[in-house]
Amino acid sequence: MKKTILFKTLIDILFFCLCLTSISAFLVVPLGLGSINMDNQIAENWNLFSILIIGLSIISYALLIIGIYFLRKVARLMLNERYFQKNISLFLKKSGNYLIMSSIASILMLLIAFARKILFSQTIELLYDSDKVLILFILIIGFFFNIQASIIKQSISLKQENDLTI
Repeated sequence: MKKTILFKTLIDILFFCLCLTSISAFLVVPLGLGSINMDNQIAENWNLFSILIIGLSIISYALLIIGIYFLRKVARLMLNERYFQKNISLFLKKSGNYLIMSSIASILMLLIAFARKILFSQTIELLYDSDKVLILFILIIGFFFNIQASIIKQSISLKQENDLTI
């Protein structure tokens, strides 16, 4: 039970931090308290690649928040020790799908940024970056949640079949 409480608490902290970050970004920039710079250029000088990168970044972040939201629902059900419910399977699958979509959007963002460097820069840098590994990790976690959702769904049907057996 203590691990479940810790899990729920950590998921809640992550969710609220992500929400707070996105809300503050959407308040700070329009009010003129801050600006968004990309490659030391102000937003008025951005090209199509820069706009696509920012758009995909926002989409990826929003999908991540939605995925974590469904994971919060799973944690809440687990806190009540309701492990064999269809809702856990459903919310795990939704969380996994949103995490996968978030990772795919992030990968597309990285590919567009790489294409921009190829087209507009003379040098190409291939560096190890932990952000790229985290995107891959979130993709793996998304697939893992989908696998767990199908396992729980099968467990629910086996439990129901077992309950009907005399």
